[in-house]
Amino acid sequence: GKGGAMIKVGHGGTLDPIAQGVLVIGIGSGCRVLQSFLEGNKTYRADALMGSSTDTMDSEGKEMETKPFEHVTDESFEEAIASFRGETEQTPPMYSACKKDGTPMYKLARQGKTVQREARKVTLYELKRIDAEKKKLPQFRIELECSKGLYVRVLVNDIGIKCGTLAHMTELTRAKQGKFGLEHCLPAEHITDATAIARHIVWTRNTLEGIPVPSTGALCNLNVQGGEGGAAAGGGGGNAHGGDKETNGPPKKPISEYKVGDEVEGTVQGVTRFGAFVDVGAERDALLHESQMGSRPPRLEAGTKVKVVIISIDERHGKIGLTLPGARKEQQEKEEEEKAVKERTICFSKLPSGLDDEKIKAKMEELFGSVETVQRGGRLPQDVAYVRFTSKEAADKSLASPPSFPGDDDGKAPVLAECKRLPEQLRSRAMQLLLVLDISGKDLDRNAIRNACEKFGSVKFVEFDGRNGKTYINFVRGSGARAAKEQKHLSVDGEELPIIATTEDHLTSFENLRRSAMQRSSSRKRRGGGGGFRGGRGRGGGRHKRRREGGKNWNSSR
Repeated sequence: GKGGAMIKVGHGGTLDPIAQGVLVIGIGSGCRVLQSFLEGNKTYRADALMGSSTDTMDSEGKEMETKPFEHVTDESFEEAIASFRGETEQTPPMYSACKKDGTPMYKLARQGKTVQREARKVTLYELKRIDAEKKKLPQFRIELECSKGLYVRVLVNDIGIKCGTLAHMTELTRAKQGKFGLEHCLPAEHITDATAIARHIVWTRNTLEGIPVPSTGALCNLNVQGGEGGAAAGGGGGNAHGGDKETNGPPKKPISEYKVGDEVEGTVQGVTRFGAFVDVGAERDALLHESQMGSRPPRLEAGTKVKVVIISIDERHGKIGLTLPGARKEQQEKEEEEKAVKERTICFSKLPSGLDDEKIKAKMEELFGSVETVQRGGRLPQDVAYVRFTSKEAADKSLASPPSFPGDDDGKAPVLAECKRLPEQLRSRAMQLLLVLDISGKDLDRNAIRNACEKFGSVKFVEFDGRNGKTYINFVRGSGARAAKEQKHLSVDGEELPIIATTEDHLTSFENLRRSAMQRSSSRKRRGGGGGFRGGRGRGGGRHKRRREGGKNWNSSR
């Protein structure tokens, strides 16, 4: 989507268009260590047909030549394939991803060009014919284990020539690449399911021994078919963590049998940077997100027994959300405490100049009661002060009887301060900073709108509300918003967009859009390696730390 973070993805070895099977995928910084996951040999199963050759050496290509094959017997075929075992030299085909002077050779082949290719050494550790009773000559099926760099299409072509005829490949399956086999694969139909991918990554790390774990990023092995994203049969690993679980234990319960609020015991199946997957006896593992672990997240690892509470159930997508007992209560208590702090914080405006914090505090304590803090300056206007009382009663008293202060000059009448509770002041201020445009039926660029508004003042956020045909512009300072609101229209790329009076509903819609954008951003940061919880140090840096301290930086919510 617009403004979405780009995630680097790499793969460990190209598959032919007609091929299916194992493809190792590196995600994020996992791409940097991808080669260490690919050490080892490859195993293939290939079907072929004797009697004809094609320009691509497989059934996707154009037939080039035919030749009799009736003289080939099972015995002569076995003798032929035996000669290929061991180390040999092979010339890459023109239709391949190998490059010549920086250009992939398949592009040159499509232009009708043929270039000189150098033969290279490859090793066939094992080569045998399988399923001979099903695949009778001129058809045959072979299984082979080889080093990297070997082209099975070329091998099939060479086997045909060795037998005194021609042959081309009709099907190909990569059954194994290094440590990864079909049983470890995630079906490609789950490639758009982030939860299934994350579960599968964790499952792979916990299942395979000797798999290096990158400091950030991840690797995932997919079971792809025909290069078109279809799911091939045999992705056992994908079924274990992308669909129904296959275990030898008690039968798994359907998600519909669980209820929100149930407290259950589960076993951690794997840990990622954004949470843990827990087996609670359901058909699929449930997610314990890091945000649901409280201010002091526990140290979790695969195999840990943990008591959890179900907080959400999505039967359509087969997902269960979890929290730790007490974490939700802790969050509610924290929110109530922050609310109480705001309720006893009063915004005093229209204060005369010459007042310092001590004078304001002394005046408030004389009239209303004890004061915790007085905040002025910074991003606050010069005539505004935030006063936090130690009790709500004192705050209520100040609202009922706003204080007066001496005028700026001697003999000038006292100035009566305006009072608002902090939440009301923050909302009123937010409405002053918000400009609303009607963009119904228009397709405009976010940057174009931002640039058009920058002539009035600095812009902090621009959010589109496509459902209601509105665009919300959040200015940094009130002067910029006021200057823009004095206009009836805003000119953007030749379009005259009406400026609408800001209402409470507009502000609510804008806040919802910003909340969604922040959640997406936070999720991307966690996936990209933002502070993990496994070391028991919480969820990251100072911003989260300040939030956990119960609102000490109470003005940060402004």
